[in-house]
Amino acid sequence: MSVFQRPCQRRECRKKKSCKHAHWHYDFWINNVRYLGAIKEARTKLQAEQAEIRIKNDVFQGKYGSHKKVVPAFGEFVETVYLPWARANKRSCRTSDETRCKTLIKHFGSKRLDQITPEMIEGFKTIRRNSITVRGVRLSQTSVNRELEILSKIFTKAKDFGKVERNPCRQVERFKNRKVIPRYFTHDEEDRLMAAMTGTLAHLRPIAVVGIGTGLRPPSEIFNLRRSDVDFERNVLRAGTKTDEEREIPMSEAVREVLLELYNRHTGSEFLFVSWRTGDRFKEVKNGFRRALKDAGIKGARLYTMRHTFGTRLGEAGYSSYEIMALMGHRDIKTSAGYVHGTDGRKRAAVEAIQRLRPVKSPADAEKPELRLTVND
Repeated sequence: MSVFQRPCQRRECRKKKSCKHAHWHYDFWINNVRYLGAIKEARTKLQAEQAEIRIKNDVFQGKYGSHKKVVPAFGEFVETVYLPWARANKRSCRTSDETRCKTLIKHFGSKRLDQITPEMIEGFKTIRRNSITVRGVRLSQTSVNRELEILSKIFTKAKDFGKVERNPCRQVERFKNRKVIPRYFTHDEEDRLMAAMTGTLAHLRPIAVVGIGTGLRPPSEIFNLRRSDVDFERNVLRAGTKTDEEREIPMSEAVREVLLELYNRHTGSEFLFVSWRTGDRFKEVKNGFRRALKDAGIKGARLYTMRHTFGTRLGEAGYSSYEIMALMGHRDIKTSAGYVHGTDGRKRAAVEAIQRLRPVKSPADAEKPELRLTVND
């Protein structure tokens, strides 16, 4: 009989000789056609062999496959199942999943979920890494990894819903990115940036003050600030993290002044950062921020640099990773520890401090004649 038991793929069961999750499988050929699948109901080899006999009878009688589940196409599953689930459960769906799912559907859309193999995914990874963006540069490894993460999540949900039996992404390695110290604004760059935010860019100044002074995530946490999130009596503001866990952040004098001015404006909206054009909250200010950076002569920075600046200054001031974690809303202490690094000024001061430890000879020591011993014959 061609039945066998496949080992369980769960991490906690890999080292066990046997577990309750392992299933029996059948695999046989009839008239040059291969038939294979799982027999989840079987608990012993005898039960699996009996089930295989019934399956072979179905093949001979032309009934094979009539009772089996139909595996949907990748594009159909993403459009009808995954994206509706992501819109209801993931806050980053519109900015991440929907955009990247278009690329995934373009590549895998017509294939059934069970037809996609690790080799196909490796080919997709290579194609995407060599693709050119609208800016004329190669797609970064980080962007490819994000697409692979969403692809893996799609197969995980398909497995949860009983559409497939395995996730082929588990056998595909992600690109290993070099760890880079986050870019932050120096105090001089901050002053130049604030000076550039005038005229048509004046609406960006309150955003920059709050972003640098609180470390809120732009644009999600900053633009979602409501009037009810600010407590001027206790001098704190509340922000929601990616995990929907609220945290309280004390307000500095500059942040309090900006938020109080926004609070007293009669915009008719519950949000604090409201566009004067639409009357609704801001959604994106990337283009205006790029223009402000250019006018200030600052290179290599972006909107998220405000948050990195807040975390870096906390680390520079000597606060621990746990305190940074509480203020910035990180889920992993390793992320907070990344901000506890030396800034350029502290590195220079450290090198100069080492130089000062070198002993200096006094002038009196320099004038002392060298002693020589002579031996008389």
